[in-house]
Amino acid sequence: MENQGKRLILAMGLSFVLMAVWQWLFPPPMPPLPTETQQETVVPSQAVAKPTTGAALHDEPTKVRPKEETVAFAFDDIHVEMSTYGATLVSWELQEKKSATEHRNFVAKTAKETQRPLLLSVREANDDDAPLLSQESTWTIIDKQARAITFENKSDQLKITKQITFIPESFLAKVNVNVALSPQVTGKKAVTLGMSLFEKIDPTIADDASLFAPPPLAWRAICSLDGELQESEETTQTHVGAVKWAGFNHNYFLSAIIPERLPRLECDAKPVMEYSRPAENGMTEMRLSYPTIILKPGDPSYERAFYVFLGPKYIETLESIATVIDQTGKTNPQLEESVELGWFAFIARPLLWLLIQFELVVGNWGVAIIMLTIVVMLLTLPWQNKAMRSMRAMSKLRPKIEEIQKKYTDDKQRQQTEIMGLYKNHGINPLAGCLPMFLQMPIWFALYRALSVAAELHHSPFIPGWLDDMTATDPYYVLPVLLTMVMFLQAKMMPTTVESAQQKIMIYGMPLMFGAFSFVFPSGLTLYIFTNTLLRGIHQWWRNNHEDA
Repeated sequence: MENQGKRLILAMGLSFVLMAVWQWLFPPPMPPLPTETQQETVVPSQAVAKPTTGAALHDEPTKVRPKEETVAFAFDDIHVEMSTYGATLVSWELQEKKSATEHRNFVAKTAKETQRPLLLSVREANDDDAPLLSQESTWTIIDKQARAITFENKSDQLKITKQITFIPESFLAKVNVNVALSPQVTGKKAVTLGMSLFEKIDPTIADDASLFAPPPLAWRAICSLDGELQESEETTQTHVGAVKWAGFNHNYFLSAIIPERLPRLECDAKPVMEYSRPAENGMTEMRLSYPTIILKPGDPSYERAFYVFLGPKYIETLESIATVIDQTGKTNPQLEESVELGWFAFIARPLLWLLIQFELVVGNWGVAIIMLTIVVMLLTLPWQNKAMRSMRAMSKLRPKIEEIQKKYTDDKQRQQTEIMGLYKNHGINPLAGCLPMFLQMPIWFALYRALSVAAELHHSPFIPGWLDDMTATDPYYVLPVLLTMVMFLQAKMMPTTVESAQQKIMIYGMPLMFGAFSFVFPSGLTLYIFTNTLLRGIHQWWRNNHEDA
């Protein structure tokens, strides 16, 4: 029996080997791969052939989707391409050289046709599962002009026209939508109309900016609602209210839908779903929806207008959008809110305005920062002089301070009391020497924030080949090294009161600390601090040699 069992196992093994060899020698024929036309062919479920007796088989005719047509528009500031698939954007390319280096096209190359900007949604009220307009709809071009194109979509339910007018100098597109019931529809319909933008959002990027870690270059879904910016931190988020604009905010760019002003609109941020899970590329949809309307047979078409901004966040451009949209000034989307300057905005805004004015004159952002430093230095000069006079007066009291320290060697508290009394008798404020530093700190924070979010400075060079971007760190670390050296020399020139650990920290510690910080600072901020320190050093040298000044 044991031998029979072994023979049976051996026979089964040989059988599997023979089957494998047979499959390898004579593989079954592969089914033909579908052609491009077959992939675009849609066969309705009711068109499946049914067997008949004594007669030929008759299928319903297959529906072949029309071939996609694209139309290109070339302007000085942008190049645009529209598609008949969804009447959406195929591309929106910025032509400015510095923008082209990082974020040239507002339409992701990997975006599918249903993930393109300007996608229109028309659906039964309160029911996303009952679309009256397919996302894969094909539109017909009925008119094309130098700056405008009009599409039409007809179905057994609705007739829709969609006109896109470009305003390239403002990075704007105006979208007019008209919706009416088809003639054969006999009953009324409750309809919700929406417009969508799409952008890739990396969920792994955390917005944990600090003084030593600038905010990451990333997109965030955002909605300007009732005067406040509502950032979508969750995977899916809905906001309802007086929406000024909705879209995606980047450090230096903005993608936003600007609706007609109504007291109640809805903006929804949600991930694009693929196979019942979020798209792996992080594609996210921001849809802005109008309130439900009732369409009745014979009524005139329902009309809505959107503006869409896709461009860099130049302050002056964003502020001018209000007059482009509505010359009366009643409709102001306040897109400049997207430039988030943080706690020190009250300082950062005038600084940024000054920088822009200086750059318009000299044509170089690095030179503009140097000019800004000189202006700030002149404005703070009275406090600077006061601090230097105070420190010089304290240095003259050095012998008396040393006497107090020897007299009360074992009583540190008495030492401090006697020294403070000495300062008081001579009318000296020991904190006056720190005043210039305290005055500069808010300016440093404000300029740092401005460099992190102002598109004007992004990829703006000072010295080509070395400092090509004022918002990035010095690639060769020349400025950090120079700053450390100049701060050290400037500290050595300061009058000293006593030889102490605090004094050594000021002379050696501060230059080393700020030098280390400048390795991660934007080069624009390092340039500002370097210029400021250099000017203060020159001023200190002059005062040291002109005591009566």
